[in-house]
Amino acid sequence: MGKSTTKNEGSSFINFAKKAEEFAPEFKSLWKQTQDSLFRVGDMLVELKSELEHGKWEDAFEENADKFPFSFRIAQKLMFISGFEPFKSKDIREALPVSIEKMEKIVKLTGKNHSLLAELVADGAIHSKVSIKDISRAFGVEATTAGSTSKGLGLPSEAAMLKMSTDALEELVASLIEKQSILDKTQGFAQFLLRNREATANDSLKLAA
Repeated sequence: MGKSTTKNEGSSFINFAKKAEEFAPEFKSLWKQTQDSLFRVGDMLVELKSELEHGKWEDAFEENADKFPFSFRIAQKLMFISGFEPFKSKDIREALPVSIEKMEKIVKLTGKNHSLLAELVADGAIHSKVSIKDISRAFGVEATTAGSTSKGLGLPSEAAMLKMSTDALEELVASLIEKQSILDKTQGFAQFLLRNREATANDSLKLAA
C-alpha cells in the first residue's frame, strides 16, 4: 500500500510539472497584463483628474463612486505609482512585484534617488517576488548590518541614514514609532536630518521667490 501511494504521488508530481510547464507562458503573459492594467488605470485616473479644478478631485470621485470598482485610497495609490518616472523604464518595470502595496513602498523609499533604484534592480535586490520586508532592507530601512546602531532591532547606522532619501527617513521614523522601541539617538538623528532638509528646502523656496 505504501509503495503504491508513493508511486502515485510521484506520477502526480510529474503530471503537475508538465502542466505547469504548459501553463508557464500564459501565466507570465497574464501576470504582465495585470501589471500593465494597474499602470493603465493609474494613467486614466491622472487624465480624469486633470479635467477638474484644484481641490475638487476627491469630491468628484466620491460623487461618482459607482463608476469605480475601487476606493479613492486605491485610486490615489495607482496614480502615485503610474506617475513615477523610473517605472516607465522597461527594465525596471519588468523587475517590479505586481502589488500596489509593494510598488508604492518602492516609490516612497526611492524618492528622488532614481539611480539607487536602478542599482537595486540591477543587483537583483528588487525583483518580481520581493517581499515588503526585503524592500525595506534593500533601501537600508530596518537593515540588519554590522553597522546597526542597535542589536536585535536592526536599525541602520547614522552613515546609512545619511544616504537615505527623505521618504526613507520618514519610513524609518514611522517604523520606530510603530514598534514603540525607539532609540533616542537614532530617532533624534533621523528627525534632525528631516528638519535640516525641510529647512534647506524652505530656504531654497525663499531664494527662488
